Amino acid sequence: MLRSKRKLWVFGLLTLAITLSTGTVAFALASRPVNEDASVYLLDGDFNQNTDKLRAEAGTLNCAASRTRWSYLKWNVADAQGKPVDYAKITLTADLVNLGASPQGGVFVGLYQTTDGWTESTVTANNGPAIGSLIVSVPIPVSPGPIVFEGTSLANYIMGEANGDGIASMVVALSGNCGEASVLVRMWSKDQSANPDAVPALELRAGGPTAVTLADTGAQPANSLPLYAGLAVLALIAVVGVGVSRRRTAAR
Repeated sequence: MLRSKRKLWVFGLLTLAITLSTGTVAFALASRPVNEDASVYLLDGDFNQNTDKLRAEAGTLNCAASRTRWSYLKWNVADAQGKPVDYAKITLTADLVNLGASPQGGVFVGLYQTTDGWTESTVTANNGPAIGSLIVSVPIPVSPGPIVFEGTSLANYIMGEANGDGIASMVVALSGNCGEASVLVRMWSKDQSANPDAVPALELRAGGPTAVTLADTGAQPANSLPLYAGLAVLALIAVVGVGVSRRRTAAR
């Protein structure tokens, strides 16, 4: 009976070691910068603004009906295919906010679905894909700083694209009540920011926003925590095995 319990305990430790080493308890795909981004301008429909900062602008009571500038974002998310992702976060960084005459809390910055048929080098207001359904929106910031989009709806959209063609495209645009004057939010693009933390970035996780990073398959180096944890458990198994062997020898 005692020997059977020891076997079960050792088997349990071995299973834990393998689980930790492969990172299947929880994981986070490394935060990765945007692959392509560009801003377009409706009042100059053939103008391509692919190396400038990103912009979203509108100017009447109905922001959605008066958009003059919006921005396209594209990420390669093929490495997330088949992963149990349930949380996604996209972070943009505003360097200029002009609220015009908009009422407090009346304007929102939104991420919208769109198709992948565009490239940053050629997209314009005239040839860019249409702005689709809203994915998620947040109140426009009152001052420069991070703009964070997160939640289940974003994760579902990203994973739908990951399990499709592996490319996720989105549009950043304004909605809500823009008042009687122009409202503008200007954001750092991948070509304009000298600070990597200000470049548009996507993060995917399994296990929610606080999931421990035990495996990493994105642009950053893999986390070594699972390997060390797995090796530690394997070492414990070895110590237990040596102890059991010595007791058996002594009993003889």
